[in-house]
Amino acid sequence: MLKLHFSVTEDEATLLTVMTTGLATEVEVPRGKDVGFAKNRAIDKLWPSIPFCHAVAALSNLRIFDDQGEELNDGDACSALSEGQHLRLSAAPPGPRGVSAGPVSAGAQVFASTVSAVGRHKLGLDAAGPDSREELMKLPLKELKARLAASGLSAEGCLEKVFEHPTTADDSGLAACAPVPQVETQQKKVGAFNALFAVGALLGLKKWESGRFLPALGDSESGAVLAEFVSGTRKVPIETFFIDSRSAAFLQAAPEGKQLCEKIHFLGGLGVRELHGLRVAYLSGGRAVQRPTAASRSSFMGTAGLAMGPVLLLSGDIVTLGAGRGGDGTPLGSVRAPHGWVEGHACLGLWKRLTSRRGRMGRAASASDLGVDITQEEVELTSHYGRLELIALTPAAVRRAERVPTVLVNVGCYYTLADTLVAVEGPRYVAQGYAYVLWRASGPLEEVADLVFQRWRADAAVVLDWLGQQSWCDGRVGCHGYSLLGNTSYATLAASHAPDAPAERPLVRAAVPAISFSRIQPTVFVRGQSLAAELALCFLWLAEKGLCQGRLTGFSYIWNMFGFFGLPDWPGLAAALAQRPVDRADVDMWGRANTLWQGGQFARDELESFWKDGRDRQFNFDSFRGTHPPHIHIIAGWNDMFLQQGLDDFVSACRLTEARLTIYTGGHFGLITKHAGEVAAETGRCYREHLGGDMLDHRSPVRMQLITTTDETEWLECETWPPPCDSYLDYFLLGEGATGRLAEEAGSCRLSYTYDPKDPTPYAGDGWLNLQKDGAQDQRGLESSRTKDLLLASSQALEKDVDLAGEVQVSLSLRCSAPQCDVVARLCVVRGAGGAGGAEGVLGWLGDLADPRQLGAGQSVNLCENIVRAEFQKDEATRLDFRVGFTACRLNAGDRVRLHLCSAAHPRWLRHPLQPKGEDWLLGDSQVGPPAVISVETPSRLRLPLRSAELRSVFLTSP
Repeated sequence: MLKLHFSVTEDEATLLTVMTTGLATEVEVPRGKDVGFAKNRAIDKLWPSIPFCHAVAALSNLRIFDDQGEELNDGDACSALSEGQHLRLSAAPPGPRGVSAGPVSAGAQVFASTVSAVGRHKLGLDAAGPDSREELMKLPLKELKARLAASGLSAEGCLEKVFEHPTTADDSGLAACAPVPQVETQQKKVGAFNALFAVGALLGLKKWESGRFLPALGDSESGAVLAEFVSGTRKVPIETFFIDSRSAAFLQAAPEGKQLCEKIHFLGGLGVRELHGLRVAYLSGGRAVQRPTAASRSSFMGTAGLAMGPVLLLSGDIVTLGAGRGGDGTPLGSVRAPHGWVEGHACLGLWKRLTSRRGRMGRAASASDLGVDITQEEVELTSHYGRLELIALTPAAVRRAERVPTVLVNVGCYYTLADTLVAVEGPRYVAQGYAYVLWRASGPLEEVADLVFQRWRADAAVVLDWLGQQSWCDGRVGCHGYSLLGNTSYATLAASHAPDAPAERPLVRAAVPAISFSRIQPTVFVRGQSLAAELALCFLWLAEKGLCQGRLTGFSYIWNMFGFFGLPDWPGLAAALAQRPVDRADVDMWGRANTLWQGGQFARDELESFWKDGRDRQFNFDSFRGTHPPHIHIIAGWNDMFLQQGLDDFVSACRLTEARLTIYTGGHFGLITKHAGEVAAETGRCYREHLGGDMLDHRSPVRMQLITTTDETEWLECETWPPPCDSYLDYFLLGEGATGRLAEEAGSCRLSYTYDPKDPTPYAGDGWLNLQKDGAQDQRGLESSRTKDLLLASSQALEKDVDLAGEVQVSLSLRCSAPQCDVVARLCVVRGAGGAGGAEGVLGWLGDLADPRQLGAGQSVNLCENIVRAEFQKDEATRLDFRVGFTACRLNAGDRVRLHLCSAAHPRWLRHPLQPKGEDWLLGDSQVGPPAVISVETPSRLRLPLRSAELRSVFLTSP
């Protein structure tokens, strides 16, 4: 046995994780075990000393470091450690032992001690209660409920209540609350059943939402309960299968499904599975809660590929236990239920006595489910950058010596995404008569994560040449994909039409990149104005760890994905970007220096050699010399980070070929979760026209979804980009201080705000690869909390509806106490605002407290924004004219227009450090400079584009 000493560091980040100091213990472990095993033994001893119910989850989230501050991985062998070695658990790299991790702020100390005191009181760990948490957990359930009630808590609907059976000491621990039926009670009413199917809330939610199974954002207590079940601390007595249409983190991280722990299974995004002798069709997506029609039932079940037999259909907010019809209209067998269709409330048991046979987790919709015969071939290829794993799905037509077009997809460094696409997307294209070929990069991180972008074209050339040798390939290829997969589609397009390509290489005839980009450098460096730090680090983490081959498994996978997708602030990011320079941020976030992050900080000009050979541009529209120009359909989102690059790509594509542009509402993740079906339909339409030749698309080439507050979907159409604009609505900035007005007549303006690089202005909405801040968001929290560094100017309520369509611009007269500073302009609409005044007239002095800036009622929602870097001269005003961004939005009568001005949107765009003169803003290592005062003077103007009469309206549910 090996004796190891564990202690928990007492730096600020760790203290705010465990809320307790003085944590240390010794453990003995067999030498054949790994470090993760030793950590778990230490957690077993440490968690009772932490006075809140998610102690195990908090400790599990800490990283392991040795005496010298080097991080250890869970899989490292204990045999490499020495007897009595000291290991430290910490939220951030602590440095060598004995070196101070830095002072803990007084605020953090007070907060941690308060949480600790309250937690100990509520758990009965103070002098008046039991001596330990273990004793508390042994209390009878009735006494435990009384103890909770005395502390101001409620045990109604606790998680154990869902799985209720005779109470023992092992299942009487604390749990979160949820409005769900007791399994035992339901069995008494309708008879025993073998499984629980959940649609919506099962785990505790502070505010329950329809369609949510997993904890809501900010509901850390419920998240901790889930963690205790996943980690094995608690047991679930009955097989439980769930879908979750509100937790986008799981939809993104595990679209093909995942077993969270023993007896709890996430079914996945879409598919059909055989469970306990029952065929289950499921769709983890949001749908209107309304009684479905026969047509909608037939449509969904046809999509799922259901054959005859008993079926339980789970569909986002709607559940059916009744009879339905297959895609051909054939009636399906029914399952007895109280209602044919049940609108999703929280949780439904399977109200039918199931067979005693216990099957394993089912599979996603397969070839047989779709009624097609598919041959799957797996091939290993090699480019000069490394190894490729290729999977080819071909239809039965191949065996009849027929040739078919090919849908080609490169997931690049997103290794684990490939299995999902092969299982879910591939069979559907094969069912339509295409071959489906997907490949991914495989090998060490130096060949994959360090070579993202750079290797795409060379890999594509190897795959295309292999494809040209297949007897079933007719030489026509289509490419598509979201985000990175759209970028790899551009690379495949370039490789297929390369001047030196062999004659037999198949040609890409159609490409549909969605929320994507043909080049990355302009977006990462915000067209020379800043560094998109959050985007760069988030993407590279996915390449290095999140979606990388074999890097995350089990609870580590779930916990890391929850931290990445489920929290508004990615753990560790703020600390990594607070240091100067930020060149070690990659090591801090995932433990390894990445070539792209390191080299890009020195090579910020797009013309530098670092960005050649595919690191930036995947396809050059202007240098194309092929004889068969491809069709390109670019799909974008109004609030997506790649919108501007997508618009630039469309303009370039129009010089080359017939191109299309479709812009949906929503941000990067929002477009996927809300418009995936429509995007798939657009891709299929493009392939049928340009690969199959069986249809023509007569619609206008430019189509924009209008941002409205109604359920009706209105589209604007035109022939070119940018859209025509005949007139503008001009607003002038007026007032004093940090809260001003927007007026249609010019007047006095002496507005100002203060920017402090030690506390840079954050952002809310338009997140760049931040799921929780994605798309349009309510800005009121930001507006009311940042009274010094966020300038606001609002208009009077509009007297009539106004449609905006085009590019928003600002023209500002500014002074700044620093020689250089960033300026961020953000356009918002205040919905349903009514009058312009605040709450003062109704609430008197209480109104001042509730609304100190007199912003008034109404939700403030961001439409578009931009950042520019400006130079300033002492005692001189600087004229700053720049584009805020494109939008198409209906402003309703009673709405108000609001403009934000500030000097940061951190960490989306890295804060300006206000560094000393002569020092590089990104590579310098000095402390940040003192705060800067920015003044806005007369004349300063906001210009809004009014919709042109040339823009035609089309009302549909999809384009």
